[in-house]
Amino acid sequence: MTHPYAALTPEVVLDACEAAGLRPDGRLLPLNSYENRVYQVWLEEGSARVLKFYRPERWSAGQIEEEHAFARELAEREIPVVAPVHTGEHAGFLFAVYPRRGGRTPNLDDPRTLEWIGRFIGRIHAVGAARPFQLRPSLNVETFGDEPRSFLLERNFLQHRPVLLRSTLDPLVLVYQQHVLHRSRPSGLNRPRIAVSAAFRRANATGFDRCCSKLRPNAAAG
Repeated sequence: MTHPYAALTPEVVLDACEAAGLRPDGRLLPLNSYENRVYQVWLEEGSARVLKFYRPERWSAGQIEEEHAFARELAEREIPVVAPVHTGEHAGFLFAVYPRRGGRTPNLDDPRTLEWIGRFIGRIHAVGAARPFQLRPSLNVETFGDEPRSFLLERNFLQHRPVLLRSTLDPLVLVYQQHVLHRSRPSGLNRPRIAVSAAFRRANATGFDRCCSKLRPNAAAG
């Protein structure tokens, strides 16, 4: 089986950068990423950009555009996210170009930092609540309850605990169905990655590629 990134050579990365209207100087640096492939690419004029190549067949072009539109909407509302400046396709890979932003991991042992991050994420969710995604998946009972449970049971991963799995999930499904109604756009399956800039004392949120629509509580249900 051919690896999905076997064709993503350094030459393809640099060519994609040129296709986006930039002039790379030939230097690139792989950055940490689990699902996708991300590179820092230096330009002839001295600055650098970050290019993100999506894993083939994971998201459609429309789903990726929804992610990017959401990030741009957050930036327009003065929420400090790193939004893409270019979205395209090259050599069979969907990719995006981002400005380079430095930072460090927040101190999660500090209660004040956690409170600050909570407010920051709350602002992101407040924008997402305005309307749901149309193409991206939903966070609901089927996608995060029934389907994972069926996967585990059908493949016999829980040989001695199928009854426990059913008894645990079924009550949650009932409560979920009774108390949710509306769909919104939170940051999704994972919270956005947040880096704090020491120089500017601000946060930059990145990593919205797993965002999805989530059913939010129905106020009428109590």
